[in-house]
This record gives sequence, C-alpha cells and structure tokens, in this order.
Amino acid sequence: MRFASNLGARACGLILLGVLSGRGIAQNKPTPQHELLAHDINGFALDMTVEQVKAIAHQPLETIGGGQAKVTVDGVQYDFGFSVLGHLFRIDSDQNLGNFIPDQAYADSLAQKMSAKFGPPMENDLPTGPLSWGASERYQIAPGMVGTRQTWSLSALLFGGYGQPITLHLKLMDLRIDRRDLARANAAPRSHAEDETKF
Repeated sequence: MRFASNLGARACGLILLGVLSGRGIAQNKPTPQHELLAHDINGFALDMTVEQVKAIAHQPLETIGGGQAKVTVDGVQYDFGFSVLGHLFRIDSDQNLGNFIPDQAYADSLAQKMSAKFGPPMENDLPTGPLSWGASERYQIAPGMVGTRQTWSLSALLFGGYGQPITLHLKLMDLRIDRRDLARANAAPRSHAEDETKF
C-alpha cells in the first residue's frame, strides 16, 4: 500500500500580510532548475531513515498514520512523509516568526538566504506568494502515451493574520524517493505473482 502524504488544508482565516508591503509585480525566474544544492531543512535530509530522523530530533516521532510523523524541535513544527520502506521523502516545517508585517526587506532577506543554500529559485512572489523551486519529468503512462509528473519541489510561504504571529511554512519533497521505494517493495511480490500466474 502506498503511503499518501496528507498535506491538509491551511487553517481558515489565515491572511497573508505581505499585501501591506506595497510590492506590485512578482519577480519570476523561469530558468530551469534540475537539482537543489541542498536537500535538508534544519538537518532533516531527504532519504533519511526513520531512525536517522529520530537521531537528529533527539526524541521520538509522533506517528499519525499513512507514513506520516510529527515532531517539534527548537520551536519548529515538522510533519514528515515516509515511503513504504521508511525513507523520508517529504518535509513540512512551520516556524513562528513573531508579530511583524512581512515587507520587501524581509522578503529579499529570506530569498537571499534560501538561494545561498538551495540555489536560485524558479519563482519569487514573496512576500505575498511563494518562493519556489521544482522540476518535473516526462514518463510513459502506456505504449504511445506520455505524461508529466513532479519529481521534486521546495517552497517557502508566509502565513499570518492581522494581530497574529507570522509563520514561515517550508515544504521540501522528492517524489522520486517514494516511487523508487514503492517499486522496490513491489518487485518480489510482482515476481512471485508472475511465477504463480496460471491460465
């Protein structure tokens, strides 16, 4: 059974305060991005095992089913997605930044720091929208049929409401890890089924 990542909807009533910054036009960078320079958020790296994640957290993880687990470390809340073989393929983090209005100065600072770690983003709509990286691949659905699917992605988004603290939400995901482990887990039973098929 494939573990689906339950991303969930953000809480109702959250309002992006970046609209108060006065920024008009989003600055997009359409340059293709093939891989990130880094593959972790605060030391939690993609493809880690559950035990490796626990070692970084220095505490047990709260299992919530469907290959998902949660933990809070140094005030940052994490939601992890693990593959069927127990490898980390999705990291969601939420950090409370306090009460302030995200303006262009903060947006530029965040974009600069994240670009230094991960490389140039594909899109930068901060502070009112996401700062994002990502890639997709073409694959064969069936003979003569080709589709496109996401391979990996990273995004940063600011959430908050008037009079409420601002939260920085980061999402780092590599679906290739999930697909790889699903194929590995399926290999032996598929081979057995092939051997046992009678007609």
